[in-house]
Order: sequence, then structure tokens, then C-alpha cells
Amino acid sequence: MKKSATKALAILLACSVMLVGCGGSNTQSTATSKSAQNVQDYLKDNYAFVSADGSGSTMQKVYRAEGQSVPAVAEDIADEQKPSEMSKQDDDDMFLVYQDQIVHVQTDAENPDDALVEVDTKQYVAQHYDPNYLTPFLAGMVIANMFGNDWKSKKYSSYHGYSQYKYSTKYPNQPYPNKSNGYSYPSSGGSSSGSTTTKPNTGSSSSGSTTTKPNTGSSSSGSTTTKPNTGSGSSVTPPKSSSGTGKVVPKSSKKK
Repeated sequence: MKKSATKALAILLACSVMLVGCGGSNTQSTATSKSAQNVQDYLKDNYAFVSADGSGSTMQKVYRAEGQSVPAVAEDIADEQKPSEMSKQDDDDMFLVYQDQIVHVQTDAENPDDALVEVDTKQYVAQHYDPNYLTPFLAGMVIANMFGNDWKSKKYSSYHGYSQYKYSTKYPNQPYPNKSNGYSYPSSGGSSSGSTTTKPNTGSSSSGSTTTKPNTGSSSSGSTTTKPNTGSGSSVTPPKSSSGTGKVVPKSSKKK
């Protein structure tokens, strides 16, 4: 009788442990979802909405923090909801990493007194950002989780955030004025010191507007001569978006 009671107690304890484990997993999942929602709600309640791009798990939203600096805004967001990782202080670009999204606080190139708060799902970051640009700001593990361990051997777009994308699209022949101290911008002959910004197509629009690079004149055929673009020669390929809000998409220049 005593052995039976002991066995029954052991089974009861084992079941209790299993239930606690399941409850802990659900609690963690709920906390993660709540964390993401808290960040979204905080941004929506405290900053002016600017733009949205994409949908579902591949989504970007941009807000404006009027008259505030990048470090101050990043600190306010981190105080409201602690991130799993936060980049070091920078006057022009700071990143806060959460479970399913990344917040990029950046100086607005057209309104330097304002900060722009770009919140992207991790899938959006993986499809748009240049991982080389993220390297000085985020740990290698975070980048590997988004882009894969072999990301260094692949080619990606040169997207560095909403502010630079918007500025380079509007002023394609001018260098971007708010270069972060944390990133070494590549330089090449005839380019505007890293002003080139390319964003991949999302496949949700049929406009297909692109600005193509001019011929360099080094072709051996010599049968066709194309006039190069004037200015810096930087190329901008904007994304195709279903929302269309907040993105300036130039018409392609074609020779008739």
C-alpha cells in the first residue's frame, strides 16, 4: 500500500513539472508578443506616423520624433520596452533589437532636427538591408540569424534605412549628408561617396520603374553609344510596394 502511494505521488509530481514547463513556454510566447505590441503601441502613441511599406511578416512602419535627437529617442524606446540588444550611442543611427522586429532610429536628412523611427519586421530587414551596414551596429549572431551564416558570400541591396533611401531617391546626384560614424562607406570613382541606395522589389506593384546604370564606353562592340547620367552616376532602384505611402519613386529616364 505504501509503495503504491509513493508511486502515485511520483507520477503526480512528474505531471506537475510537465504542466509548469508548458505554462512557462506559453508565458514566454505571450510575453514576446506583448513586447512587440508594446513597442508598436508606444511608437504609435508618441510619434507622428510617416510611412508604411509591405504587409504581414514583411512590414515596415516609419514615425517622426519631431525636434528630438537619435540617442534621446532610442533611450526613450528602450526605457519603455527593454530590447534584447541595443547598438552603441550614435548621433545619426541606432538600432534596438526585439524578438520579431528591429527598430532603427535615424536622423532625418531633410529635417536634421528630427529623428525618424523605422520599425521593421526581421523578415523585412532580411529582404532589404545591406548586412555589411548592420555589422558595426549589431552582433554577428543577430545578423547571421537574419541573413544566414554565409551572408558574406552573397550580394545584397545597399539599403541603409528609410532616411537615406528617401533622400537618395529625391536627390540622386547628391551625397547623403548624415553618414554614421560607425560605418565605413565604400568609395568608388565617379560615385557620390556612398549615396547609392538600392531596395529590392517586393513584387506587389507593376510600376517597374528603375534607373539603370549608364554604359561606361568600355564595350568592345562599339555599335551603341548611351549617354551617361550626369552628376554622381549613382543608381537608385526603389521597391515596389503595395502601400505606396511615403515612398518617392522617380520615373525612369529612357532615351527616345
